Amino acid sequence: MKLNRWVCLLTLSSVSFWLSWACAAQGLVSEPTEARAIARAKAEGKMILAMFGRTHCPDCTAMEGILQKTNPPLCQWLQASCVPWKANIDTSTEWQRYATGLRAFSLPLICLVDPAKPGAPLGRWTGLMTAKTFLHHLQGQAQKCLPLVVTNLPPGPLDGACFVVQGIAQVNATMGGAVPTATIERVLWRLNGTGLFQPATGTTNWSAQVSLPHGTNVFESYVEYEGARNSWTNRVTLVNLSSGKCPLTITAHPRTKPYGTTLELGTDAFGAAGLLPGDAVAAVTLTASGGLEATDAVGEYSITPSAAIGSCGPLEERYSMTYVASTLTVEKAVLRITANDATRQAGASHPAFTASYEGFVNGEDVSVLSGSPSFTTTATSESGPGEYPITVTQGTLHAANYHFIFVPGTLTVSPSLAGDTNHDGQVDQEELNAVLANYWATSPPYIHRIAVTGQTNFVFTVTNFTFVVQSTTNLADPDWQDLGEAVFQFTDPRTVFGERCYYRLVAPHTQNPSR
Repeated sequence: MKLNRWVCLLTLSSVSFWLSWACAAQGLVSEPTEARAIARAKAEGKMILAMFGRTHCPDCTAMEGILQKTNPPLCQWLQASCVPWKANIDTSTEWQRYATGLRAFSLPLICLVDPAKPGAPLGRWTGLMTAKTFLHHLQGQAQKCLPLVVTNLPPGPLDGACFVVQGIAQVNATMGGAVPTATIERVLWRLNGTGLFQPATGTTNWSAQVSLPHGTNVFESYVEYEGARNSWTNRVTLVNLSSGKCPLTITAHPRTKPYGTTLELGTDAFGAAGLLPGDAVAAVTLTASGGLEATDAVGEYSITPSAAIGSCGPLEERYSMTYVASTLTVEKAVLRITANDATRQAGASHPAFTASYEGFVNGEDVSVLSGSPSFTTTATSESGPGEYPITVTQGTLHAANYHFIFVPGTLTVSPSLAGDTNHDGQVDQEELNAVLANYWATSPPYIHRIAVTGQTNFVFTVTNFTFVVQSTTNLADPDWQDLGEAVFQFTDPRTVFGERCYYRLVAPHTQNPSR
């Protein structure tokens, strides 16, 4: 990319536009030769303003005074845009080619020169002119040749920090080798030579909103063409005499986290209101009053922003900063409470229901809970065998840092065991005596085995009388086998779980009685 750096302060100004100090105080130094003027202009990215005259020429002296002292707008334009070159036509011959074609002219002869094309002035003027007229000539000529023109500079020093620069980008430029048919891709700008160039809004008609520090600032911009991507750079001096700054509000983003986790605030969780185009906030220091650690309790903590860092320099130079805090909310952790499954016999009372807990953090356990959950079920004492839900609810349960979710369990009601009158799942001595007495009184001298789930050798306990116990597995063709005399209890070791056996009681003297 070929970069031709033309520096032009283009104003629509009156005499009062710029600060009222002389250019001489700023070092508007003239070069004595064309070669030195060309070298300096190329190095600084400026044009050459050549003035040819004589030592004892009153109009030459007056014109030089106009350039140096009496007109701040003209002086400022020259300071920012041009390298002066002053030559005496009586002692130098370099001026002659700049006068080519002029049959007669008045002194001084003033030429605006592209340092890349010496000897071919972009514009030339002769004789004494007022500062206003000369400035008008220079600006008009620059607008014809420069591809980037600033059009809306105000008629005086700026009275605030916020300012919109507008301009026109041209494609039919004649200077610097631009491609006349190239398409303008974008216009970019920066302030005071720091930071990256920022895109302006628009192309042919463009604008850029800038924030100006107090004092003198240089607005630098250039047009970039598609394809060839040639560009020219303009530098416009903008003076801000006000100490006022643009308001900028930095607001910390609200954050949330669950209890038992940690949080890093970082430097990018914020919003910025009031930034001008081209400006950005790269990072903000965020400080929390608490809540960042895993052990910090549930609640709200403040997040305070401070020390914002701009991507293009210190923000405090251009903005009046306001920082707005937000809230870090530590939410309750989720504790999963599940009703434990339970079983009972039909007709029995409900067992004591319990629960298990999942989700404790920070090494905590049920000791951080107070109260107890509540349990309900759709099963009643009269409910038949089957499965019934056990519902668990909060009841009086409380925890400062946990939120509860509840999961139901299952109550399984199994069939009642024959003879198990108290529904405890086993036939005890009293229950067996009752069964034997019933069978003895109402049946032949044999009894049906009482099935006990999971039990192989069935044990009877009998009291108050002495007798012999016999058993068989087939009543149709019984083969009674003695189990022995049972005073207190008897056990049938031959029985197999699930097999039906029959028992009878016989007197000790009765052996193998008939059916």
